[in-house]
Amino acid sequence: MPDNVAPPPALATVIDAFWRHTGTGRELRVLPDGCMDFVFDLERGRGRVIGAMSEAALVPVPAGERYFGVRFLPGAAAPFVTVGAHELADADAPLDEVTFGARERLAERVAAARDDGERQRLIARYLLVPGHRARPLERRVRRALVLLRGATGGGAVRDTARALGLGERQLERLFAAEVGIGPKTFARVARLERALELMGGAARGQAALAAAAGYADESHFIRDFRALALATPAEVARERHVGFVQVE
Repeated sequence: MPDNVAPPPALATVIDAFWRHTGTGRELRVLPDGCMDFVFDLERGRGRVIGAMSEAALVPVPAGERYFGVRFLPGAAAPFVTVGAHELADADAPLDEVTFGARERLAERVAAARDDGERQRLIARYLLVPGHRARPLERRVRRALVLLRGATGGGAVRDTARALGLGERQLERLFAAEVGIGPKTFARVARLERALELMGGAARGQAALAAAAGYADESHFIRDFRALALATPAEVARERHVGFVQVE
């Protein structure tokens, strides 16, 4: 698992975390979280923008390869890229092609930095410059994300659209442009994240865990894990070295 560091206060509404990862030669399961990332290859001085994911990716990372990244909060990366977020969904692109990073030689400078603290400062300074934004932040998205994260039953997309004074199609277009995945998919991803958080607590049976996370039943819980994480809850637990699921 990559090591995470909280962002500075000035970017707390934009960045979820900075992270670093050194390859072990094994595949890394990257779970969907609704976020976009800027990823810097420290060996080659290159950067890539990773779009929001609708399902997990199994990423081979050669032993010794070093990566540093910034994971944006859902919807918060869109102002810094020059294409719609949907164009990067389940995909990636060179940083210099879809941001203004080439102006500052950002990827090269991040790779050449003497330590992670300097890398964080370089990225933070870049993000705080207004001229590095391609468009303004769409503030309705933040409210929609809060509502969808809190939803546990059916009708979440309809209710969220109504709360924002939008039609469901309008909400879908907003999410495509700003988040990259649709509101229904984001709601499923948010529920998966809720289940993962609960797994880190007291051990409980799968049926109880499913109910607490907002799934209709245990079968729904397992089915969504297979679809989004490409693994069962127990497999994800083993990979994360937590013994939170008691299979009943």
